[in-house]
Amino acid sequence: MKHIGQSLPRLEDAPLLRGEGRFAVKTSFPGELHMRIVRSQYAHGRIVAIDTA
Repeated sequence: MKHIGQSLPRLEDAPLLRGEGRFAVKTSFPGELHMRIVRSQYAHGRIVAIDTA
């Protein structure tokens, strides 16, 4: 209970300020797949083909 009402040092600040922070979005795994949501340019339009080249 001695910490209630007192400031505590934030240990994560120094690495973040040095640009060494680790974020979940930068994590990758072997065999990882990626996806993208593709939407029609037109209201109620249909996507008839997707060029993956």
